[in-house]
Amino acid sequence: MNFDILEKYNISFHIGVKGNKFPDGKSVLSSYLVPFRDRDDIDDFVRDVDLCLNGKLSQIAEPYYIDDLNKIYGQLSANDLILSDFEGNNKSFVPLTDFKEILLSWKEFLYNL
Repeated sequence: MNFDILEKYNISFHIGVKGNKFPDGKSVLSSYLVPFRDRDDIDDFVRDVDLCLNGKLSQIAEPYYIDDLNKIYGQLSANDLILSDFEGNNKSFVPLTDFKEILLSWKEFLYNL
């Protein structure tokens, strides 16, 4: 778990009274993680992030990762994950190197790796 990156983005993970695991939801970025719970989905997302980081964005069939639950639109670019609402407003940019560490930390928390 990369605690430095999680602290940098003020993200923490919690376990509810019924054992459910969730990010704190204090920011758009932490809320964006909620629907990505399946190990394969997270692994696919990390693979696409790696393609971007290796200059192969054009090899990604679908660079959009949309959180329908919280209505957050995510788009991979060459260097960043761009988060916005569905109209493209309120954009925030997360460097892919940081986002990859956040995804891997989320996966580790979910699956106790």
